[in-house]
Amino acid sequence: MTDITGPRQLATQARALAAVCCAVALAGTGPLTGACEILAAWDGPADVRGAAPRTLTDPANGGRTRQEPTLHVVLRMAAALTALALAGGVAVTAAAGAPPASATTCRHIAGPFHTSGGAVYTASGRRFIPYGINLTPLSSTGLAHLEAEEDAAASGWCANLVRFGTDQDAMIKGGKVNRAYLSEVETVAAHARADGLDVALVMFSTRPGPALPVWRTEAAWRALAYHYRTDTAHVIFDIYNEPTGDWPIWRNGGMAGGTRRYGMEQLARYIRAQGARNLLWVEGHMRGGNLYGIPQYHLTGVGPVMYSEHRPPAPHTPASWWASFASVSRHWPVVEGEWANYDRANATWACWADGRVTVGRFLTYLADHRIGLVAYDLVQPRMLESASLTDPNHIRADWQCVSGLNEGAGSQIMHWFALHN
Repeated sequence: MTDITGPRQLATQARALAAVCCAVALAGTGPLTGACEILAAWDGPADVRGAAPRTLTDPANGGRTRQEPTLHVVLRMAAALTALALAGGVAVTAAAGAPPASATTCRHIAGPFHTSGGAVYTASGRRFIPYGINLTPLSSTGLAHLEAEEDAAASGWCANLVRFGTDQDAMIKGGKVNRAYLSEVETVAAHARADGLDVALVMFSTRPGPALPVWRTEAAWRALAYHYRTDTAHVIFDIYNEPTGDWPIWRNGGMAGGTRRYGMEQLARYIRAQGARNLLWVEGHMRGGNLYGIPQYHLTGVGPVMYSEHRPPAPHTPASWWASFASVSRHWPVVEGEWANYDRANATWACWADGRVTVGRFLTYLADHRIGLVAYDLVQPRMLESASLTDPNHIRADWQCVSGLNEGAGSQIMHWFALHN
């Protein structure tokens, strides 16, 4: 059997270095933009995988096809791009394949956004793929720590977005807007934008009962939508966190738990009625666990919309991922809106027992389908090895789904962000 470790590492390093050179020297334009795009979407050469080269289709480019590059071709591309960058006076100081040391080497993108088929684009035609970090709750950390998380997301993790939970029950008190809480949300969002990050504001409730919107949800969105309706460049509305119910009630609403609940389409229409044209994220049913009903129950007349899936269920296979969410991305934009893999007992949604093998395959699968990821979150043991916000954890040889190992996919996520963003 051929030892592929050396070629695989060499290809990864070449690709990472070339991607940095593309971002710095070409700034997304110029005659070698196509080469940059190939490197950005490439997940390993066919000759390294021991398989025949695949034919890749680019739906954003009129369905044009190309044959994936071999290791030899990619190394030549990397050399050419590196030479171009150095000729332009670019100093490459970081080791190839290492996460970026500064946010200046990471790509940031601003709206306003629109959708076309399964993709989200800016007004200038750049494709938007989220590479994000879920922030910890405001109630458990405080503003100073959240701002530190945003700084770490932008620089140490090479993210282009943070996702921040907004508590509708804290926002609306006694039927009125809690101005102090709204001010704290504004502070978090402003700091994210100062770091060059987009921010997805997600609405959630701490009250018991079915996880579906109620009147208080609309009241909270009225305040947020009015405030951020002019910031379509950086603020995304994730309209409700992990809704429950079957697909008809998910979209159209109805009675649940003795209370009238609003559906996702009703809530989205209410947000649009406030004059907000921000990109909407809409999570699937069963707490965001799948999107298979979207072809029948997708929202209409409220775009732009991107559908968000959380933590795909077992089995952890391409066939399962295709059925759960990826097939939807052929016609509607999709993001993996909350995902992590860390040691935890009795929580199959958080810990994949086969994670030593499947985590890498999952990240490659997302890249193949140009689906972004928002990782959860900068806390031990979920993504961190220590108290440092840029010290990712690792999946080691003793990996298993028991609490206390302090292991997880943080390192793989960090390097995946660095390679793709």
